[in-house]
Amino acid sequence: MLGHGKKIRDLDHRLFSNKVEMDRIKERIEKDISILRQQLASLNEGKKLNTRAIMQGMPYSNVPAAKLDSLIAEGIQLIDVRTSNEFVVGHIPAAINVPIADLEMWTKGEFELKQKLDKDKPTYVICESGGVTGRATQGCEILCRKGFSNLFNVAGGMTAYKGELQTD
Repeated sequence: MLGHGKKIRDLDHRLFSNKVEMDRIKERIEKDISILRQQLASLNEGKKLNTRAIMQGMPYSNVPAAKLDSLIAEGIQLIDVRTSNEFVVGHIPAAINVPIADLEMWTKGEFELKQKLDKDKPTYVICESGGVTGRATQGCEILCRKGFSNLFNVAGGMTAYKGELQTD
């Protein structure tokens, strides 16, 4: 009888592990479907598909900071998701400061942004480091949920940017 208790605990543990894995798979599938829906909506509106975002399974593409100045000259929308204190120390002149916390509250309807963001413009999001798990990638995912489809994470962030900075 004692052996049956151990077998039951082992089965319970495997069942729990399988449930956790199934939840992860479900979350990934839902994210992928969301990306596809955003891209299909863009296509329906006559916009260009972001095939790299679809193939990478992310709602955004990564762009090196070195390309930022030429992109700004083309009229992109640049959102700096660092805190206001980080922003005033030094920022790219064309950047709109929307701290990540404000962006999260905006998507929940708990906050009204001071600046109007244009969903139709190519939108580049920058933070301090531009890492895979950084604030800029979080910002891209938040903006995707708000209907933005032409999103780019500035890889390397402000640390990698070598252009002119403005201080306030």
